[in-house]
Parts: sequence; C-alpha cells; structure tokens
Amino acid sequence: MAVRRAVAKPRVATFTEFVDALGVRLEPGQRAMARVAFDGAEPRELRGDERARARDIFGDVETVPREARNVFAAVCGRASGKTKLSSLRLLHLAVTVPLDLVGRGQTALVPIVAPKLKLANECFSMIKGECEAHSFLASMLVNKHSSESVVLERPDGKRVSIEPVAATAGGGAVRGRNIPAALLEECAFFRDENYKVNDSEIFSAIVPRVLPGGQVLLVSSPWVRSGLLYTLHRDNWGRPSTTLVAHAPTLSMRSSPAVLEMAAREKARDADNFRTEFGAEFLDASASQFFDEATLERCMSGDAVLGAQEMGGADVVNGV
Repeated sequence: MAVRRAVAKPRVATFTEFVDALGVRLEPGQRAMARVAFDGAEPRELRGDERARARDIFGDVETVPREARNVFAAVCGRASGKTKLSSLRLLHLAVTVPLDLVGRGQTALVPIVAPKLKLANECFSMIKGECEAHSFLASMLVNKHSSESVVLERPDGKRVSIEPVAATAGGGAVRGRNIPAALLEECAFFRDENYKVNDSEIFSAIVPRVLPGGQVLLVSSPWVRSGLLYTLHRDNWGRPSTTLVAHAPTLSMRSSPAVLEMAAREKARDADNFRTEFGAEFLDASASQFFDEATLERCMSGDAVLGAQEMGGADVVNGV
C-alpha cells in the first residue's frame, strides 16, 4: 500500500528578506517600519533601537489587529524614501500573494495610482528596473519592452500586471480586477478631471477587490486636515482598528548626511515649512479651508438651543 506524504508549501520570503535578496539596504527607521507594516511583526516583538523607532513611527502600539493589516497608510516627510519602499512592497506582493481566486487566462492587477501619470511612472520605473536587474525576476517578466505595464508570470502560469494609473481616471480604472496590492501615491493630492477630491472614491473601488494576503498602501506627504489620509491618521494612529498608520517624519526614517543637511537648511530657512515638509505635519488651513479644523471644532456644540421660543406663524432661520 502506497503512503502519500504531505508536502509542505515553501515558505514565502518576508518583505525584509526579499529586499535583502535584492541587495537593497534599508536604513534603521525604514526597516523598523517595514518589519511591522510589511513583515507582520508585532511592535512588542521588536527590541532595542528598533522598538524605539517603531514606537516613534506607529505610536505606543503593542499589537496590531489582523483586520487592520490589509490597509497601510503612511504620512511621510520629504526624502523619507517612501517611493522606494512602496515600489519594493508592490513588487514583493506581486510575486508572493496567493492567486487562488485568479483563473487561468486572467491577469491580476497591481495599480500604482498617483495625482499625475508622470508621478505614477516614477514608482513604475523603479519596479521595472528591479525586475530587469535580477535574474529571478527577469525570468518572470513577460513584456520586457513595454512602457505601460510590467507583467510577471509565476511558475504556475498565473500572471500579475503592475500598471501606473492617474487619479483623474477615478475608481473605474481598477474595477472588475483581482488586486494583490495597490499603491495610492501622494493620495492627499488626488483630484478627478473636474478637480474634485476623489481619494475616497478610488480607495473604495480598490479595497473590496484586494486578494487575501494583499495590502493597500496609502503613502503621501501631508496636506490639509481633511480627506482620506488625514481621517485615517486621526482615527488610527497609535490605536489601529481599520488601518495601520505610520507617521514618518524624514528624520525618523533617514540618517544620511545629505538628507540631514537638507532638513537642517530648511528648518533654518522656514521653520513652519520644515514642519510640513520634513516633520510630516498636516496643515491647519489652506486655500481650500478658510477656517482650520481646530477653530471650527471649538465653535461647534451639540447642546446649543435657540435663544427664544418659537412663536406661532414665525419663520425660524439660521445664518452661517
């Protein structure tokens, strides 16, 4: 009687193992963020300097709920390395997320959505460059000469297409596809063709289509205290429930002398601009907000009552 032996599935490389295999060096802050956000490590499992860095980035979080891990939002300072990290994460997920729900003949989609196609292409070019530079990725590359997509064919014959998309295309560009991963790059600045903010529309179109084990990345410099990124940060930083949120000022992520000098120069020139650009702080007001959110909150009350009793036949109106 023949005995069938169970064959263990090969272990999937973590994100940090993947980038190490590519020969990419992550700085300590970047690695601490990646260990929690991408490798699935719990902050309490980290030790020493790495634990301290994770606390700065994620707040005083010990564990991350499983339901919060498929959406990762990062509010980043200038030159923090966010585009490089996001590109590598998309590539990692493109080759590792199970494609059980993708039928033969279908191609899963990894969209890179940015305010303008030119910005999406920056991330796309990084991914294409990594694919061409490493033999194990180059062997999977189907359309080597395309400038519109990177199509990778896995050993089982299933395919994943990584494609840049402009936010002006809206949520329609991603509907009807299985999505192992997605990046909303600089999502604080999303607008449709009519200049209407459409970050929530695109996010809502993507999230239900993400495959098990996949992840949506919302990575951006901060803008005003409104919009999807601000709301996710306000509601989840330091207490993740629906989203794992990182607050990543430049100096928490980078230690290169050139970046430190650039930050110091801007701090001396314009301290307020430094807090936004390098400190990753949301602005209190902008041309799109005449009053900042804190002022409005101080003026609102749920207990207010009319100053006089309503009289029969009178019209009661409010003025704003």
